[in-house]
Amino acid sequence: MATAPDKPSRTEASVDALIDENGSRIEVPPHSELKVANDHEATVGATGPTNWWLYGVIALAIIIAILLLMQLL
Repeated sequence: MATAPDKPSRTEASVDALIDENGSRIEVPPHSELKVANDHEATVGATGPTNWWLYGVIALAIIIAILLLMQLL
């Protein structure tokens, strides 16, 4: 029985562009490598967990203030 010769597999992908979370196209330079993120990467804008925690505390304070006003009226 004949077998196909073993061809070495490619270890890299051929990518022209990446798409970010906003749908914007990010050009990838030729022969650039993608790195695996082993550590926490820096966050951008209001996407960090610290900002979401702050938004939650502010929302909770507003709800408490509304309930307090409803009890007093």
